[in-house]
Amino acid sequence: MPGLDVSLIDGDLAYREHNGGHTDLPDWPVFISFADRYFTNR
Repeated sequence: MPGLDVSLIDGDLAYREHNGGHTDLPDWPVFISFADRYFTNR
């Protein structure tokens, strides 16, 4: 497993575990970067 705050977003599945308890706020920038590959204006 990767360490805390390490993002794995290069494949079709993404994984990230953040430090700091039960909140999803630190994960949103990573999610947007991951999802941007799939939701673009073509």
